[in-house]
Amino acid sequence: RILVNIDNSEDSEEEMEIKLHVGQSFQTWLDAEKFLNQYSLKEGFSIRRKRTEKLVENGIEIIRKITWECCCAGKYQAKKVINPENQRNKKSKCTDCQWHVNGNLPKSSSNISFTTVINEHNHQMIPSPSATIAKHRKLNEDIIEFINFYVLHATALLEDETEESFVWALEMINKATGNLVSRVVFTDSDPAMSNAISLIYPNSAHCLYFFQCRNTLSPAIFESRWQNLKEKYSSVSGANSTQRVESLNKKVHDSVNSCSSLLTLVKEIQQLLDDEANYIRIQEYKDEIPSIGLENVAQRYFTSIEKIVSDYLMAPMIIPVCKQMQECFYYDAFMLEITQWEAIIETYTEDNYNEGVREDYYEIAKILLGDISATITKSEIVKIWRIVVSCGLKNQYVVLLSDGSHRCTCNLLITHEYPCRHFYKILRTSPNAKWHVGLVYLFINLVEL
Repeated sequence: RILVNIDNSEDSEEEMEIKLHVGQSFQTWLDAEKFLNQYSLKEGFSIRRKRTEKLVENGIEIIRKITWECCCAGKYQAKKVINPENQRNKKSKCTDCQWHVNGNLPKSSSNISFTTVINEHNHQMIPSPSATIAKHRKLNEDIIEFINFYVLHATALLEDETEESFVWALEMINKATGNLVSRVVFTDSDPAMSNAISLIYPNSAHCLYFFQCRNTLSPAIFESRWQNLKEKYSSVSGANSTQRVESLNKKVHDSVNSCSSLLTLVKEIQQLLDDEANYIRIQEYKDEIPSIGLENVAQRYFTSIEKIVSDYLMAPMIIPVCKQMQECFYYDAFMLEITQWEAIIETYTEDNYNEGVREDYYEIAKILLGDISATITKSEIVKIWRIVVSCGLKNQYVVLLSDGSHRCTCNLLITHEYPCRHFYKILRTSPNAKWHVGLVYLFINLVEL
């Protein structure tokens, strides 16, 4: 990645003079909003219109008042629903920021003035706002020229992925670049490509080592291997992986046919690259904004567990595990008497579900309480809990055992190999519930591999 400071030094002195205060006047509303956008860009935040008051005078609609506020204004309100499957765990950047400016155009004057200025924030300013805030993001011509200079795109339409095809592609690259030979070439483990590189670039180092670094799950091992790689090839800079070629191939397959022109192909590929760049910029911008939402539940209420999960599991595994932690707050828990174990089984047995496949319904029990009792003895039971969705009717049961394990009628621990939301509810309620990393069976498999 190339990090570039896109701040324009010629404009820095002018930007430093931008000040905001009560009584500032402007000829038009457009001038006032333009000034506030420049000010927010300098300070590191963005603005939006909160309220606009219009009056019709002599048949003409005139804007008399506008209130601008910080984009972090307002309070986050989670829209919880009864069915967790319909819940969108969406982040929010609202921090109840009080920054706002009132603009007024009185009937007695032709100028617009600021009547109220609350210039206080309760959140950190965004660093490099011209690069991270979508409203301010704009590259000047110098930066565009710089990017075009350092980025070289070479696309080859190959009939197959044989050694002969790769040799032809590399020869064409040599021809286009005036026989500019790369000292190091990074590729995947395709043997045909390896043979082609050894023929066309016999003196270049063909490196697969980076992929060994990337695929490790240990941050310490990755950093060590990556440092060794940089020291070994210290003269190489700006090396790029070609993994996104696979997505380009799909784009070609989906968008090009026998009637397509080469210009159409180039436009489709460029659009894909532009969309990818925009997505990365938006993600970086979102990461800089303080957020409040349900996605912070695991980190806030299950801090030690979330840290272990994040350290040892890959992202596709972390998401469903943390989802169960979040959803535990949708449930209520009621402790039952162990002495009435047999009566509980008879009273709370649910075996009349005939509305479809039981596994397809999220809240229905996947195993009967009586089936659980057949695998354990009464002396092994520590506690029995009944779990029900808030304002709902469907019951689940969690049985805590003396060896620290548990059983739940949702059977998620068996079918998906990680603890369920019902267990996490009990974990926050009862000191008898115990969590250990062995409950996440996927992690055990990774360690064994």
